[in-house]
Amino acid sequence: MRCPSCGLDVDQAHALCPRCGTQLPLAHSSPQWGAYGSAPGYGAAPPGAWTDPQQATPHGPWPAGPYEVLEPGTAPARRRPAWAWLVAVLAVIFLSAAGAGVILKLTHKLPRPVLTAPGGQSTVSSAPDGRGQAATIDALLNASGASRTQLGPALTQVENCGDLDAAAITLQKIMTERNDQVRQSRTLAVDQLDHGTQLRDLLAQALTHSLEADQKFAAWLQNAKASGCTGHAAHDADYQAAQAASSEATNAKLSFVQLWNPIASRYGLPVRSDSTF
Repeated sequence: MRCPSCGLDVDQAHALCPRCGTQLPLAHSSPQWGAYGSAPGYGAAPPGAWTDPQQATPHGPWPAGPYEVLEPGTAPARRRPAWAWLVAVLAVIFLSAAGAGVILKLTHKLPRPVLTAPGGQSTVSSAPDGRGQAATIDALLNASGASRTQLGPALTQVENCGDLDAAAITLQKIMTERNDQVRQSRTLAVDQLDHGTQLRDLLAQALTHSLEADQKFAAWLQNAKASGCTGHAAHDADYQAAQAASSEATNAKLSFVQLWNPIASRYGLPVRSDSTF
């Protein structure tokens, strides 16, 4: 501003003119007031409230006026976007489908009930676990068939008074194998097979009778050897007993294969006749 007395250009921060000492007027129209500056519409500033504009801060009290005071409070609730509801619905559908899948898997793993028709015949095939039990029986039948294959040539040697020592060794080997086969047959797991208990009992009977026949044939061989076998060995009592035991074994085998062959076909195993094991 300019001093009204000497015309000196004076900074607005001065109250007196530095040249002549004249009191300078206040600049009411200037924006250089402090926090309590006087402005149109705000009324007069409180006494002593004038400050250097360089030191004014925006943190002073508000000037009086018709202002609405906002009280602190809880912020309004945010609305959930539409896509969030869609995600929630899809999650419920996915979990429901997964639960249904687990229930179906558990249901399929449960053993199916076996219904019995009049006459005691099963109307539902065995559970999947029967495949392993059937394979175990098939392996035992293979072992029995291998023993039977060795028996024929040994008996021919005895019948013709041939190499009786070699025949005796073969018969002893066969009897050792038969003992093991009989033991296995009596402990077979058959609970998942149709007529499983009857099937196991018939196989055990057949193998037991075969062992008895082998033992009687071995006794016949010893009798022939002791008598100085020439030409053909005599068909003595031990030979007759061996033939009778073989006949009993054949009867048990015939009954066994009637029950066994349908099971073997179901699981892709070879069917049998009484002369194959």
